[in-house]
Amino acid sequence: MPIKPTCVSQDALTIIVDSIRSVSHGTVALIVQDGRLLQIERTDKIRLDSFRKSNPGVNRSADIGRIAHENILDDRQIARLRCRVAEQLKDLAFGQIILIIKDNLLVQIERIEKQRLAGLEGIYGDGI
Repeated sequence: MPIKPTCVSQDALTIIVDSIRSVSHGTVALIVQDGRLLQIERTDKIRLDSFRKSNPGVNRSADIGRIAHENILDDRQIARLRCRVAEQLKDLAFGQIILIIKDNLLVQIERIEKQRLAGLEGIYGDGI
């Protein structure tokens, strides 16, 4: 059965952009099953050295608010992001796209493709 290409809806894109904006260090993972964008996972890492370098003496919650405010994507960047994500999702039946954010910038996109092998089901359990 052919898998339809995955497209990114406007609602999903809004969630992806909001997730990228809210993470200063971490990842946003797009989970794909049966050719559909099924889930978005966000991992936020707190880098203690980043908080201290940027504003020594300022409390952490104020620093987090400042970082979230500075991390703004303009319309051109959002359009490019949508194209890049759609390109990575193209022909992906099972797997994930991982957007890596460092210092409030999207620095890398990883694509992990999983293969489902129907002939191996039941050999070592119920499947893969």
